[in-house]
Amino acid sequence: MNAAQRQDAILRRLRRSGSVRVAELAEQLGVSPITVRRDIVAMEQHGLLVRVHGGAMLRRPPKAERPARRRAAASAPARTRTIGMLVPSTRYYFHELVLGAQAYADAHRARLVLAVSGDAPDDHGGPGGRDDRDDRDDRDAERDLREVRRLVALGVEGLLLTTATTPVPLWLNDLKVPFVLVERRQPLELDPVDFVASDHEYGAFLAFRHLAARGHRRIAVFSDSTPTSPWIHRGYDAARRMFDLDPGMPRVDRPYSVKALEEFLDAALAAGATAILAHSDDKAVLLLQWLAARGLSVPDDVALVSYDDEVAAFADVPITAVAPPRRVIGHTAAQRLLTVLAAERRPTLGHVQLLPTLHIRDSTRSR
Repeated sequence: MNAAQRQDAILRRLRRSGSVRVAELAEQLGVSPITVRRDIVAMEQHGLLVRVHGGAMLRRPPKAERPARRRAAASAPARTRTIGMLVPSTRYYFHELVLGAQAYADAHRARLVLAVSGDAPDDHGGPGGRDDRDDRDDRDAERDLREVRRLVALGVEGLLLTTATTPVPLWLNDLKVPFVLVERRQPLELDPVDFVASDHEYGAFLAFRHLAARGHRRIAVFSDSTPTSPWIHRGYDAARRMFDLDPGMPRVDRPYSVKALEEFLDAALAAGATAILAHSDDKAVLLLQWLAARGLSVPDDVALVSYDDEVAAFADVPITAVAPPRRVIGHTAAQRLLTVLAAERRPTLGHVQLLPTLHIRDSTRSR
């Protein structure tokens, strides 16, 4: 269960009973009390609850204010601004970004208009060769441009952009509306812009530090070729130097295919790897199944960590996973964009990186 899911559960409990206790929540959610306290602090910062000793209470306005607030809400316009959001997909990772942005937009009477650039029937099922990737990149770039132009033509006042194209395209310099990059970073060639992203390098470092603390030095790494992959490998490089990890272990960064993942597992086992980090969850779950089919136990023979934490907790051996703060990323990006739109002068630009968390489960333990 990631932070957004835990906080949703806490909010549902608050709405039912009006108050919650940290100890009870920790037991119900299967996490430590300190994790619950961190969730409560984050939720208080977003105005969702009030912390009290040993727990929290639902934030409610004083009774005398409620009728006036209801009348004001009834007379207020339904929406004050319209912003657009571009994502490559509404599946898997990206739907949490959308939900976070939508929650902030709703709370501030803004309308969010969504466009999807990367999902198309011809995006899937090819052999995955270099020419195919080049063709796919060209199609993604065309769709990014087409959907951004469509959103601007619809009259959106600003944009939240997670382009399918990486690095982000330089034609963004010509946009006539403010925008914030979401889970994308500014290339040096692009004029200064705001971005809000996960610090994936730190997230990966957390995973390798966790494995090193449990005695693992022979750690293999498989990553699908995504915008996240280079940062995972940077995290590995930092951990390798700090914890004296074996540099001879397989490190793979290539477009996913079943064959590529099987070849990686063969190489990792042949090299004597005692732990594997896989990006993303679906690859980790497959590796878990294949290890079992070979008569190997997780974590006794091979420890396993996933990067993304979408479904890792639901594997037959719950998989330790790095969880980027996806919903908070979307929330923060929408907050930044609406702040810019409300300002008389453009605020100072900023690059915001939010830290992932590591959820430790049964697939790793001390050697």
